[in-house]
Amino acid sequence: MNLKDVKTDVWIRLAVLMLALVNGTLTAAGMNPIEVSETELYVVLSNIAMIGAALWNAWKNNSMTASAQQSDILMANLKQAALKIIMDKSNKMLDEHEEAVNTESKVK
Repeated sequence: MNLKDVKTDVWIRLAVLMLALVNGTLTAAGMNPIEVSETELYVVLSNIAMIGAALWNAWKNNSMTASAQQSDILMANLKQAALKIIMDKSNKMLDEHEEAVNTESKVK
């Protein structure tokens, strides 16, 4: 097991899972480790949803104008062209490698 190279987001997910498991186990045992009312819970979850939606909208590219939408199309075309170039070069390298292997096996 290589714990040194585990990413931070993996550790965060594991920590959240452990907290949820401990909370669920304690609640099932009749203890209430997180004492909140339904109203408080509703307000907190609503605020989390609101902040999440705001961050998501700020993060995503919201192309509202015609020029922004044209730029999106151009960017998609550029990405597609770059991918084609990479695939063509990769296929050429594979063909050259196969040819070299075949030539080498014929020599032996």
